[in-house]
Amino acid sequence: MTLFTAFNTTQGYMTTFHKGAGFWSLCVLYTCFAFSNLISPVVVSKLGPRLGLFLGALPYALCVLAACFDNDIVLIIVGGLTGIGAAILWVCTFIPYY
Repeated sequence: MTLFTAFNTTQGYMTTFHKGAGFWSLCVLYTCFAFSNLISPVVVSKLGPRLGLFLGALPYALCVLAACFDNDIVLIIVGGLTGIGAAILWVCTFIPYY
C-alpha cells in the first residue's frame, strides 16, 4: 500500500517537476503496460506468483527514485520498466495463494 501511495504522489508531480520528460515517461509507462499485458500471464506462469509480485513491484520503487533526480533518459526508461512491472503485478494479484 505504501508503494502505491508513493508512486501515485510521484506520478502526480512528475509532469510538474520534469515537464516534457515527465509526460513522455508516463506515456511510455502506460504504452508498455498495455502491450505487456499480452505476455505477462506467460511470464507469471514461469516465475510464479511470489517472485512475480516482487519483480512487478520493484520498478515502482525505481520510478519513485528516478523522479528524484534530473535525468530525463533514465526517467523514460524506468517508466517503461514500470509499465512492464505493472502488467506482471496486475496478473499476480488475481492468482490465489494457498
